[in-house]
Amino acid sequence: MTPSVLELFTVKPPESFFESSRRVEDSKIVVVGFPYDSTSSFRVGSRYAPSAIRRYTCGLEGYCWELDLEVSEIPIADAGDLVVVHGDTAKTLKRLGDVVEELKSMEKVVTTVGGEHTLTLSAFKSCRADGLVVFDAHMDFRDEYPCGQRLSHATWLKRLCESFDPSKVVVVGVRAVCKDELREAKRLGLTFISMKEYRERGLKAFRDAISSMKGSIYVSVDVDVLDPAYAPGVSNPEPLGFTLAELLEHVWALRGLKIAGFDVVEVCPPYDNGCACACASKILLDLACLAWLS
Repeated sequence: MTPSVLELFTVKPPESFFESSRRVEDSKIVVVGFPYDSTSSFRVGSRYAPSAIRRYTCGLEGYCWELDLEVSEIPIADAGDLVVVHGDTAKTLKRLGDVVEELKSMEKVVTTVGGEHTLTLSAFKSCRADGLVVFDAHMDFRDEYPCGQRLSHATWLKRLCESFDPSKVVVVGVRAVCKDELREAKRLGLTFISMKEYRERGLKAFRDAISSMKGSIYVSVDVDVLDPAYAPGVSNPEPLGFTLAELLEHVWALRGLKIAGFDVVEVCPPYDNGCACACASKILLDLACLAWLS
C-alpha cells in the first residue's frame, strides 16, 4: 500500500499536544509541529519549540473560562512533527503544504506549531482561507532579508501578498518595521494595527478591522507580539508589546468567525525560562476552543 503524505512527511514524538491519544481519522482539529528555523536571523532555536510546547500543554489546565469549554471535549489529534530539510526552506514549505492539503481533504482544521514564521506562507495557502489575521510585533513585509534572501521569516507576508489580496489581511501588534516595508504595506492596502494605534483606540481598532471579514479566516500568532516581560524566549523580542491578557482579548474577539486553520510560531526555547512556552500553550488552547466552536 502506498503511504500517505502524512505518513511520509511526519514523525510522531513521544508526547502529544494536550496529552491527546486520538487518531487523526477520529479528530476534527489536527496539530502539526514545524521544527524549522533555518532563516532565523537573530536568536536560533525555534526548531525546538514544538517539543517544548507539547510538554507545556500537557501540564496546562484544559478548561477555557472565557469560552466555557474543556480541551478534552474537543476532538484534537497530534499528527507529529514535519520531517523538515534544514537549509532548504522551499522544499520544507512544499512538504508542509502537502501535509496540510491532505488534512484539509479530510475536512480537518489544521494548526501548525513552529518553528519560524515562514510556515504561515505554506499553511495559509493550503488551508485556502478567505482572510488572514496575524498577531506580530513585526510586519514581515520586507522584499529581501537578509540581502538576497527573498524567502525568510521577515519576507513571508510580502511573498504571500504577491498572490493574495492584501486588503484581506489584518496584522495586529506591529511596532518593529523599516520605512520601506511600511511604505509598501500602505501602498498595497495592507490593514495593520500598530501598538501605537492600540494604545489610542484599544480593542475597537481590531473589531473595526475584522468587521468586514467574510468567509473563513486563518489566524497566525507570532509569540513576539507579546512584551518580552511575558514571553522572553522568542526569536526576535521587541519591547512595548501586548500583555497575554490583551492578546487573548483580541483572540476572543474572533468568536463568530469561521477558523479554517491557525498557527503559533517563533517561541525559542534556548532563550526561554518557560514563560513563552506557557503563553504559547494558553494561546493554542484558546484558539483550539474557538476553532471548535466555529
